[in-house]
Amino acid sequence: MIVPFYRCAHEVIQGVVQKCLSATKQKTKDSGKEIIMLYIEAEKQDVVVEDVIEGWANKNPKVVAACVNVLREALR
Repeated sequence: MIVPFYRCAHEVIQGVVQKCLSATKQKTKDSGKEIIMLYIEAEKQDVVVEDVIEGWANKNPKVVAACVNVLREALR
C-alpha cells in the first residue's frame, strides 16, 4: 500500500533535517532544502516548521545554521 506523501511529512522532514542538512556536499544540502520547500508548498507548513524548529536543538552547529537558513528562505 502506498502512503500519501502528506501523511509521512513528519518522518520525512526529520530525516531531511538530520541527514541532508548536515551533509558535506552542497548538492545534498540543496536537495534537502528543495524537499522541505516542496512540503511547504503542499500545504503542510505547520508540520514542516515544527520539525525544522526541532533541528535548532541539534548539537551540530551546521544543522542549526541550515535550519535557520531554510526557515528564512521559506518565509521569503
